[in-house]
Amino acid sequence: MSLQNKLREAELNDNDKIVLTYSTGADIIHAYDNYMDDVLEQTGFAESVAAVITNSGFTNNAIAEIRQGDFLEDYPRDFSGFEEFVSRAISDNMYEFNFIDQTIEQYDYKRGFLTLAATVESTVGDVIAAPETLFAGWSTSVPTKIGKLTIDG
Repeated sequence: MSLQNKLREAELNDNDKIVLTYSTGADIIHAYDNYMDDVLEQTGFAESVAAVITNSGFTNNAIAEIRQGDFLEDYPRDFSGFEEFVSRAISDNMYEFNFIDQTIEQYDYKRGFLTLAATVESTVGDVIAAPETLFAGWSTSVPTKIGKLTIDG
C-alpha cells in the first residue's frame, strides 16, 4: 500500500502539516575527505530528494530553502533539467541546508557508516495529490489529536 493510500485511510485533513523523511547511508572511510561524494554516488540520495521536492504541485520547505539560499540562481529558467539542477545543488552544497542531516557512526579510527536524512515539510493534501510512486522509501509523521502518527512508506 502506498504512502498516499495510508494517509487516505487515516482520514486526515488536507491542510494538516506533514513531515516526510528520507534516510539512506553507506559504509565510509572517514579518514579520507571524499567520503561524502562517495556516499552520494552510491546511494543516489540527492537524486531521490530532488525528485520529490521538485515535483510540480508539491509545496515544501526544502525547495523554498534552496531558493532562499540563492542556489538556483544559475538555473536557465527553461524548465528543462530542473530536477537534475536541484540534485546537483544538493550534492554540491550538502552542508548548507537545514533540511539535510548527516550522522557518522564510527566503527574505529578510520571506518564508519554515514547516514544522510532529508526532512521535508508539506501538507497532507499535497502528498496525496502527488504521483503514487513518488514517496517510495520515504516515511512520514503527522500530528493528530491523539498523538503523532508515523507511517513508513
